[in-house]
Amino acid sequence: MSLARINLLNIGLMLASLAVAMVVPFETFLLAYAVLGPLHYLTQISWLHDRQCFTQNKRDWWPLLGLAAAISALTLTAIAYPTPALVGWAHSLLLFSFGVGFTLALIKDNVLRGTALAAFAVVAFLMHGSPVTTIWFGIYLPTVIHVFVFTGAFVLYGALKQRSLTAHSSLLVFVACGATALFLDPGMLGYVATDYAHEAYAEFTPMHGFLAADLGFADAIASRTGAQPEAAQFYPFQDASEVFTDPLGVQIGRFIGFAYTYHYLNWFSKTSIIGWHEVGKARIAAIVVLWLASIGLYALDYVTGLRWLLFLSLLHVLLEFPLNHRTFAGIGSELLARVRPAKAANAG
Repeated sequence: MSLARINLLNIGLMLASLAVAMVVPFETFLLAYAVLGPLHYLTQISWLHDRQCFTQNKRDWWPLLGLAAAISALTLTAIAYPTPALVGWAHSLLLFSFGVGFTLALIKDNVLRGTALAAFAVVAFLMHGSPVTTIWFGIYLPTVIHVFVFTGAFVLYGALKQRSLTAHSSLLVFVACGATALFLDPGMLGYVATDYAHEAYAEFTPMHGFLAADLGFADAIASRTGAQPEAAQFYPFQDASEVFTDPLGVQIGRFIGFAYTYHYLNWFSKTSIIGWHEVGKARIAAIVVLWLASIGLYALDYVTGLRWLLFLSLLHVLLEFPLNHRTFAGIGSELLARVRPAKAANAG
């Protein structure tokens, strides 16, 4: 399939993801997360492994594997034995992991690597427990930043490299779909969240509430929910059920439903380019078995599925960090390549 057709296909997938999420936001997210999510994790981890995770050296991915295991262990222990301190350290390790991804992707000299890793460790320690670490790295980085911001970066990089109408159109549609889901207020459209959505989405309500506050929706939500103004600036929902009944809560649900659904579909739509399927039959069989087992866990109990697949989910996020950093570096290079000729022309 040509790049132009893939771009057009992705525009269609963006619009379809948005349309479904606008009507049934939370159910769209939950279904995509449980069915498409595990297959995405497994195939991407396999693909990244075969490309040494876009790091400088063959075994550079080992530290990211260890960090994913440590973060998962801290998180699951804190859930089993409620301990806020453990959650705080898990968030700090996520911040450090982002720095590790940068180092492994872009720095080859061992002395510079050691210096960079030490600097990132100090930053993570000094920022431990801060709102930036807790919200932006602990909550947003492995969720909405991963599925929306990084996906947008890939779309932007593709548009800059291809320099085609369809590529630029896909970028504009992607941004427009995200903005529509977040800021267009079409009303509830008859939507009433199912009891299953109330139960299964409970794990994601903290992310939902912080997004509402950071997007400037806090005052409007507090005026309806009766939350105290000062508290509402950090978390505007007094009760988890308000996430599903407040109009602005539903709008955020539409954005999350769109972002996650398209994030997964984008990966699978580019199979012919990415080539994640070009592996041996034994690995494909293992991926299929693990995928079906994951769906079974979610079907049995959604929260159980989340617990068991936490490590796999985090691992694919952390292993992608070097690629994310290389993508942003590539965007910078492409933009500079456009600025330099313009400066030369102006100087002439």
